[in-house]
Amino acid sequence: MKKIAFSVFTLLYSITIYSQVDTSYFYYNIFGNATEKGAADLYTTQKVYWQNAWFINDYYTNGKPKSKMQFKDAAYTIAQDTLYEYHENGQLAEKGSYNNGYKVGVWLSWFDDGKPNSKCTYKDDSTSKCVYYHYNGEVSAVVEYKYDSIILKARMWDSTGVPSANEYLIIAPTLFGFEDGWKRFLTENMKFPEDEDGKRIKANVSFWIKIDRLGKVHWGDVIGFSHPYLALELERLINKMPLWKPAINQNRPVDYILNLNLSFNSGN
Repeated sequence: MKKIAFSVFTLLYSITIYSQVDTSYFYYNIFGNATEKGAADLYTTQKVYWQNAWFINDYYTNGKPKSKMQFKDAAYTIAQDTLYEYHENGQLAEKGSYNNGYKVGVWLSWFDDGKPNSKCTYKDDSTSKCVYYHYNGEVSAVVEYKYDSIILKARMWDSTGVPSANEYLIIAPTLFGFEDGWKRFLTENMKFPEDEDGKRIKANVSFWIKIDRLGKVHWGDVIGFSHPYLALELERLINKMPLWKPAINQNRPVDYILNLNLSFNSGN
């Protein structure tokens, strides 16, 4: 009984000590733009100073962890130790280590169901080699980088293992074979909502959607303020939208977030 009581006391003491750390909160939308608490699409950043180290914990709108990172400086610019990033369903998305702000060792990433996405090995402060995988586990690309962005060498394979010459840069998703096919679909199918007084609602609306690796559209939300009837009309249109040609990254289809704009100003 004394051992249990001591354990409870230790836990309470630890919580009390941790509660005394310096903590502040910041809020942003899906595109990383700062916003106010209570806004739509709210993501939360928690900055913590504890035992001579600085930490940033990011959270999704549903409150689940998005990422965890430690820093060596109060400006949160020199990353140190292990980075953890998570999918919205809680599955680990990426894991890798920093030393004095530089990526070191092996970095791994996974799709949202736990299947391998990539494996990158950092040889020094400037060069790395990454292996990317198709969803079926076959290698899609092997790319050597300088400074994480300059491609020194790249080889590609299709999902059956056959060498491929496909583009390895990110190719955005398209609808009907061209970039603004979504606009054609929306303008041909959209309705013009009216307000409570029967007046047509006119506005330019910015919104985001997710196109998954299969080309299916997932409704996101309106960015900033908009009449709720416009948001409902956009959601209706997105839900009936046909499949897209999915985005391509490292020679395989991937999920992609699109920021779109649409005008409801035409008509009487």
